[in-house]
Amino acid sequence: GYGANKKGTPHRDDLPLHDMTGGNTFIPGLVGQLYPEDVDHAALAAGVDRANYMLQNAATMEVTYADNGIGGYDVDVKVINETGHKLPSGYPEGRRIWINLVAFDAADNIIYESGIYDPNTGKLNAPNDNPKIYEIKPGISDEVAVATGLTAGPSFHFAINSKIYFDNRIPPRGATLAELESIQSPVIGYDGYAPDGQHWDNTLYTVDGSAARVVATLYYQTLSGEYVEFLRDENTTNTAGDDLYNLWAANGKSAPVVMEQVEVNLVPPAPPVADFTASANYLEVEFTDQSTNGPTAWSWTFGDGGTSAEQNPTHTYAAASTYTVSLTVSNLNGSSTLTKELYIKAGGYQPFFKETFEEASSTTLPKSLASLMDFSLQVPVLT
Repeated sequence: GYGANKKGTPHRDDLPLHDMTGGNTFIPGLVGQLYPEDVDHAALAAGVDRANYMLQNAATMEVTYADNGIGGYDVDVKVINETGHKLPSGYPEGRRIWINLVAFDAADNIIYESGIYDPNTGKLNAPNDNPKIYEIKPGISDEVAVATGLTAGPSFHFAINSKIYFDNRIPPRGATLAELESIQSPVIGYDGYAPDGQHWDNTLYTVDGSAARVVATLYYQTLSGEYVEFLRDENTTNTAGDDLYNLWAANGKSAPVVMEQVEVNLVPPAPPVADFTASANYLEVEFTDQSTNGPTAWSWTFGDGGTSAEQNPTHTYAAASTYTVSLTVSNLNGSSTLTKELYIKAGGYQPFFKETFEEASSTTLPKSLASLMDFSLQVPVLT
């Protein structure tokens, strides 16, 4: 086929498809009801199928999670724009994409949800659950407000909107912020697209530690409840606004389409595992925590009645001897204790040049050398 209706355009056998269907899966059904004798119903249904295909290939999602250290999980939802335009694109009135994130406990009860859609109203339960919605909000500027008597700010008045108040739609792959600015389609009121050229967006959610799995769903809606109510209420010249509202209400209220869905099982984080090392300078011993899995509390016993809650304490013994040292580490995920029997002989690390030989004879070893030769084996015990 030919890629353009222009003289000299080469004929290609690998011409890609540029379908002009868009993402409208709802209005074709209403058109068929309004004009049953005047439309090709099979063609309308085929158009809906192509729109569904486009929506389900327009974006991908990645869901990751991590222990947040306060008894729960930080869940990151990454939405990747796989199209060559902003996501979503086209006329903004009534259309939007949003993330619905649901967390379930082990008994499959919902313990958290963001992006709640109410099928009875056709609206999102915003801002009660602070959903992530990808949309553009055009509106009336101060100048137009003065001329029309309308209130300045975001509005559905398409013909007289003269300003963009918000636009967090995900940029296409490779587009820089400067390029978006140059085509009069800048990101406005949102700072989530950095570094420059980013064609994805990350949203962070915090869920309780009792969550066993999360399900993230990316939804698209053609005709929101807010917009159809606006058309109904603003139209005073005939019944067209009421007619559209009644059709909308009788046909599922433009139920959202699932673009992408990802489910992730949350594996509880492991409790900390205790470990430590020690370095002695005669009777002063420095203990260094080597525990893993992020402990947040430490409890040391030094074998001479001394204790410490520091992560890396220094302890001074009263006399050279063999001591039993224990470390218990804990966090919200559990605890672990390591006991090292006969681990430290205080004074056993004293350098020779610091030792005095006043009590030594020609047939005895210096105390420092004797203590080194008598150094006991390390026998760790993990409980």
